[in-house]
Amino acid sequence: MVTLTRDVALQSETFFKLVAVEPDGRYVSIFDGTTEYAIGSTLSEEVRAGHKGGLYVCESVLDLLKQGPLPSRSARLDAPWAVARLVGWGQKLRYDLASGGAKFALENLVCALHGRHVACAMATA
Repeated sequence: MVTLTRDVALQSETFFKLVAVEPDGRYVSIFDGTTEYAIGSTLSEEVRAGHKGGLYVCESVLDLLKQGPLPSRSARLDAPWAVARLVGWGQKLRYDLASGGAKFALENLVCALHGRHVACAMATA
């Protein structure tokens, strides 16, 4: 079950995201394979309910692991993954998941740090 709460982050907050590591060293969205998470770059997208807009992140690494299966249509499931630490602000939409985790759709993000490559596999749905 997913419950939604809309909020505005008046101050910046820290978030985390699993990203794919490209052969050339770029960090990109596992889902679309094109959105780049370069350190210091700002990303913005309008937040819309129903997973129709926003930049998706988690509040902790533990919440990343609670996300469950990644969609099988994800473009970069086969790439090595890393954890990106991001700073987010603006419109924020929370999705509480049945797994006990939560993820957020945010309006603005700046990539602050990439973790080391992580060897992990999540089932696909």
